[in-house]
Amino acid sequence: MADASLRLFQALSKALSELRSDMVRTAAESVRDRARSSEDSLNVQQIVEKQTKDLQDQLSESKVKLDKLKLVVRKCKEEEVSAQNEMAELRDELKKKEFELRNKPERDVPTSDLFHVYQVFVPFFLHLTDLFDLFRLAKSRA
Repeated sequence: MADASLRLFQALSKALSELRSDMVRTAAESVRDRARSSEDSLNVQQIVEKQTKDLQDQLSESKVKLDKLKLVVRKCKEEEVSAQNEMAELRDELKKKEFELRNKPERDVPTSDLFHVYQVFVPFFLHLTDLFDLFRLAKSRA
């Protein structure tokens, strides 16, 4: 009986030893798995942070470009208004000159006045056309 209990004790001791080594091995594997998972999570987090930073930088650059374009559009609008006002003034002046020319007898109309009117107004209207083209171009880009 002592021999049987000794064998039983040794068997139980061996089973406990195996159980303990299995538990230690399982715990070690669990720790390694958690470390890998934690490392993977950290890598994913770093990737997300890097891409987020890149996107934030792109967004900041886009905002700066947008602000510059808004300024260009504002300046173009101001130039357009100024050019329209100047064109209206010149139209009025042209109408006055035409009226004066029509109401003057032909012998009193110097050709230099007509030449002067064309010298002044033709380049202005060409310049005005260029300004409107620039405004349309800036507006289409915005």
